[in-house]
Amino acid sequence: MTNRSAYALRQRLSRAHDQVAHARAQVVALSPQRTLDRGYAVVQQVDGTLVTSRRSVRANDLLKVTVADGNFAATPVSAPPTRDSKAPTPKKKTNAARKTRGDDA
Repeated sequence: MTNRSAYALRQRLSRAHDQVAHARAQVVALSPQRTLDRGYAVVQQVDGTLVTSRRSVRANDLLKVTVADGNFAATPVSAPPTRDSKAPTPKKKTNAARKTRGDDA
């Protein structure tokens, strides 16, 4: 093998090594465990169905919560609000109301 071909082979091996290292880093960064390590959790119904919306959960449902170091059971204490039930909106102060109290707008 000539010096030129040996050099070319070493360069190709070096690039391949770098590509493998980069791919490995991506796999580690995108792994589900790394996501859990960042503080996220996976929430499932008892049957294993993923909870992807608060509307799929009812008060007193038994849920499985998976975090970085294991899992535990959880039970919601209240149901999420429905579309029809809206929280009362605070009333805006009108200029007349401010003037009667002596507030300057």
